[in-house]
Amino acid sequence: EFSFPGYASRDQGGPDNYGYSWIDSDEEGGPNWEWNDIAETGYQVEGLGDDNIVGPFEMDFTFPFYGQPKNHFWIHSNGSISFNDLLLPFANEPIPTNNDYTDFIAWFWDDLKVDSALTRVYFKNYEEQTIVQFTKMVHYPGTESTITAQVIMRINGAIFIRYKQISETFEKTSATVGIQSHNPELGLQVVYNAEYLHSEMAIRFDLNRNFIVTVHPSSGYLPPNSQEHIWITYSSVGFEHGTYEQELKCVSSLPDIPQI
Repeated sequence: EFSFPGYASRDQGGPDNYGYSWIDSDEEGGPNWEWNDIAETGYQVEGLGDDNIVGPFEMDFTFPFYGQPKNHFWIHSNGSISFNDLLLPFANEPIPTNNDYTDFIAWFWDDLKVDSALTRVYFKNYEEQTIVQFTKMVHYPGTESTITAQVIMRINGAIFIRYKQISETFEKTSATVGIQSHNPELGLQVVYNAEYLHSEMAIRFDLNRNFIVTVHPSSGYLPPNSQEHIWITYSSVGFEHGTYEQELKCVSSLPDIPQI
């Protein structure tokens, strides 16, 4: 029996062609789940409704995003934060978008809206990070099912998305989560229109530039006196140009012991 820990899970991914990878709190080595509520201390964002965008909001530091310095951001009602004032449509798309929609962080890109009786949006600048908090966003046209989440942008370029609460009846399979660069062809998708997110969950994006990209198969069982070929793909993204593959051969030489 063999396994390569960390390569048999859907709880991590990347790197993309710039070097960003992601990992979630369900995976060994992923971010810890925690929640820093800024409802009492943050700035309450006004003006969000349905299919609109507000901003710009200034950051107290320069945030590096796909190699570009960012000092301002805009907040979208459809589940994203962008570094330009182009509104993302209510109909979500895969990442990379390969179109005019660029330069954003999609924490839950879907047809969301603000319910004036329930929803509150805040942001707060710290010395080394900015937090944007979405409390009880709802799906259009309105529902009692809500999602509460935060986007954290850190001075070192790391990005965290934290999901505090997702109602059991909230539709989770119609959204895009990921990061999209200024280049339409460059981005990193976590999930698109699939079951994945849950309450008390965190996702981290950073430039860790792991050089082992995939292992296939990543786990398995070999009967006695058998063998299996395993392909390991190395990526030099963030180091040099090029991607390489290496084949390993896993051999079982244990005797076939009869069961009594």
